[in-house]
Amino acid sequence: MIILVILLVVPPRLGIQAVHMIFPEIHGGPAAVLSKIIDAEPASHDSLISFDHLQCSLTKDHILGSITNIWFAAHVVGYWAKMCIFRDWSMCWTYSFAFEFAELGLVWLIPEFQECWWDSLLLDVFGANFIGMCIGRLTLYYLECRAYVWNPSDPENSPKYGRRLGRKFKRVMLQFTPYSWSRYDWPRDASHWVLSQIAWLQCFVLELNSFFLIHAFALRPSHIFSPARQLVLAFHGAQAVPEWYEYIKGHTKRIGHNVWLLSCITTLESIVCLRYGKATHPFLTDQAAPPRGDLLAWVVFSCITLLWLAIYLSLYKTRPLTELPLWLRCLRYSAILPLFSLCRHWEF
Repeated sequence: MIILVILLVVPPRLGIQAVHMIFPEIHGGPAAVLSKIIDAEPASHDSLISFDHLQCSLTKDHILGSITNIWFAAHVVGYWAKMCIFRDWSMCWTYSFAFEFAELGLVWLIPEFQECWWDSLLLDVFGANFIGMCIGRLTLYYLECRAYVWNPSDPENSPKYGRRLGRKFKRVMLQFTPYSWSRYDWPRDASHWVLSQIAWLQCFVLELNSFFLIHAFALRPSHIFSPARQLVLAFHGAQAVPEWYEYIKGHTKRIGHNVWLLSCITTLESIVCLRYGKATHPFLTDQAAPPRGDLLAWVVFSCITLLWLAIYLSLYKTRPLTELPLWLRCLRYSAILPLFSLCRHWEF
């Protein structure tokens, strides 16, 4: 977080130059990125794509190329971690579909988000994402059946008890894992519904920031910065999500410090992406304005969702709802319909 604050207070030219001095192997070196700032030209994305991802004919070579690409493995590992952190099928599936819609809605900004229809649906959503969720669920099932000792003052956890390097390393790593691996039952009632969504929405913003940072600093997708950042955030999320869950379930009256710290990181990262993206990529300019059709789809989606939430809360005030009326459920799911217009960005 200190690095993010430093990047915010220094001029973009010096910030990018410092990043490229730390990572001299970055795409194009500091001279290339600084020249783009001086010339006010958008960063080139062609060399950031590891293969021609828009070859959409269903051939063996194209499918194998997508499966063996680094992003397929990243999807599997990412959704394994999400299942281990959120521990809820519906939340992970909602996240998966929401991110695909977000990718389609941001094609105008990040060209790599444009994918073949079968790559997005079959390989990402119902392929890598589903595989990662299943592995995560199996991991949770295994961990739920085990007994853990978390108290460092316990005699078995004292340095004299475990002199072997493996035991000491395991004891240190356990401090970065959740206190318990018990199942989560996220509340879906009117008073806690919005709070439950904040958990995956914050993760959603952090994952989008991964791509924005790659483009803002002209990083290669395979650069060590990206997996290292994801690993640190995953360990942090493993601590923050249980704290948030305990808070919205009413088990504690105070929000944990890990939640506040992760929120600060999310906010600072978003500001850094906006500030440095404007220097190396045409953020929020006429040349990179979102298509009107895409903007209209998101506006209609937001309006219907807010209308549903207002009706839901007003009905809940008069009487507790054990089950939503059919018409209210239809209104809720109808909000997704405008987003299907974004599917025109798929390459067929």
